[in-house]
Amino acid sequence: MSPFVNRKIVVDEPLLKVGCTLGEGPLYDPVTATLHFVDIIERKVHHFNTVDFTLTTDLYNVPITSIVLRRDAPGLAATTARGFALLDPDGSVEYLAQPLPEEHVPFTRFNDGTCDVRGRYIAGTVYSPEHGIPGKLYMYDPDNQICTTVDEGPFTDSNGLGFSPDEKILYFTDSFRNIIFMYDYDVQHGKLSNRRNFIEAKELGYSGFCDGMCVDADGGVWSARWGDSRVCRFTSSGAVDLEIVFPRVLKVTSCCFGGPGNDQLYVTSAHCGANNVEENGLQSTYPDSGHLFVVNLAGLPLKTLQDNTMATFSSTPIVIDGKGHLLGRLASIISKQILSGQKIVVVRCEEINISGSFFRNKLRYHNFLHKRHIVNPKKSGPFHHRAPSKILYRAIRGMTPHKSPRGAAALERLKLFEGVPPPYDRKKRMVVPEALRVLRLKPGRKYCTVKRLSHEVGWGYKDVVDRLEEKRKIKAQAFHERKTAAIKLRQKAVVDSSSSFPKLAELGY
Repeated sequence: MSPFVNRKIVVDEPLLKVGCTLGEGPLYDPVTATLHFVDIIERKVHHFNTVDFTLTTDLYNVPITSIVLRRDAPGLAATTARGFALLDPDGSVEYLAQPLPEEHVPFTRFNDGTCDVRGRYIAGTVYSPEHGIPGKLYMYDPDNQICTTVDEGPFTDSNGLGFSPDEKILYFTDSFRNIIFMYDYDVQHGKLSNRRNFIEAKELGYSGFCDGMCVDADGGVWSARWGDSRVCRFTSSGAVDLEIVFPRVLKVTSCCFGGPGNDQLYVTSAHCGANNVEENGLQSTYPDSGHLFVVNLAGLPLKTLQDNTMATFSSTPIVIDGKGHLLGRLASIISKQILSGQKIVVVRCEEINISGSFFRNKLRYHNFLHKRHIVNPKKSGPFHHRAPSKILYRAIRGMTPHKSPRGAAALERLKLFEGVPPPYDRKKRMVVPEALRVLRLKPGRKYCTVKRLSHEVGWGYKDVVDRLEEKRKIKAQAFHERKTAAIKLRQKAVVDSSSSFPKLAELGY
């Protein structure tokens, strides 16, 4: 049942008179209480501090069409006209993928986008009927750094995207067809299927077009209406139960939730002449077009609104060297990190330590091995994994609500290995001081390694891992010697050539 009864809210005054040509992509960061949004045509990204009401702006040399928060570093990930990228406040753009064919770039571009809880970035392109280029839907997966086409369309103006609260449905807007589609979404594998119509706005009698959107925790879809001066909330069954009208704005472009209680709706808009200079004359009739608005939803009969920062972009995992860490302390820290959205890789799990004597820990593990389920133990468990990585996984899982969707998604962000397999042998590895045995276990206290425990209870790959580790260390030592020699050679070259620098400077070099 809808929490509203055909309710209408009228908003007369803007929050910020920013004057965007094509304001889009609002995104609220609760950590900094900052609302980020873009002006596509002016190639700007605005940052509005909702506490002290200050505005800063970054200018880029390419249009920024959508933005998402990054989980592994400060700043934003984005889609530009050409593809998926990381943004730097100094105006530089680091591309992750540019899937558009070079011959299509002058005639089409990326438009709106969003992330799922795994950090996959999904975005669509706009069509070019003159050149026969259809709009498509793309996905960039930071885990394998691969960009794929997830729906060939054809679409017209790919626009607002949003997930249902359980992430089993992806909503996607095709603006010029005035349709909001819905897909079945497999969040574990990032697969779309069963595209079907959710809303056909023409049949509801609306003028204008569907634009950007967001989704609340009740499953309500909030859709901005380009050319119709409003935001409409659709129930999960497709009925309209709330309209927010902006009488001084013609082209409402997008919306997102934010604020300390996540109960504010931030709304962007575009100048009347955006994409159509013939409509410049309408700006006097709709003088607030292009400004930023906020709608206070506190007190409305809504559940806690969906946290749009849950879906953030993560490009690189943290790699932890398990050697010398205490099992329980490391597991508790990793559990908190993966629940917060961080991707974690642990290598050398066999070198993790367990406090207490080896004999005591072996007795405890043998006691665990003798536990059986009374009915069908092969199907119901418990399953007695003996590998070091599985022992760590079980410890982490025990500290994670793994039966809930949030916990299951968190465990998908975790990778555990014996030894240091490629490509992690070439990546920087870190330790966790709060979990290191030398810092957390009192001197003289007994401990054992997971490798010895696993070997004693039936893990059969100890010798294999030891041989592979020995080969890796020899290879790493040779690499280190070559790198050190190259550094010394470069330093010597700088010293030897320093006497010639003044002469070259005199010649203008």
